[in-house]
Amino acid sequence: VLINSPEPPLWSGGDGESKLHLLTDTFLGLVLEVLVAKGSLTILSDNLKYLQVLAQTFARIDGFQSAKKLDGVEIHEDIQGVKVFKGLPGPECGHSVLASSYFDRLWDNGKHTRRHFLFLRKSIF
Repeated sequence: VLINSPEPPLWSGGDGESKLHLLTDTFLGLVLEVLVAKGSLTILSDNLKYLQVLAQTFARIDGFQSAKKLDGVEIHEDIQGVKVFKGLPGPECGHSVLASSYFDRLWDNGKHTRRHFLFLRKSIF
């Protein structure tokens, strides 16, 4: 599963988590149910603060395991064992086609370059 995420923005103050976002504990639990053994979930975003909140969420959910490292990809930070990677995911993360979305084109026009992502696999018990 690959999610290219602009989501509702995180508001300043507190953890800033919007109640309107899709990637809740409940939704992520449903994703986990449909993933095959060693299936993966990649979440790409230009909103680092949002990915940090999601990393905290994944740290609480049993069943997902963060990649420890990826060849040629810098780890921005480790949040309770969940790695936040810097840049764009590659084919090993399910991002096999360099496609452009509406949000990518808006991003390009603003000359922004910072993107981060999470890459997790379904744990095998």
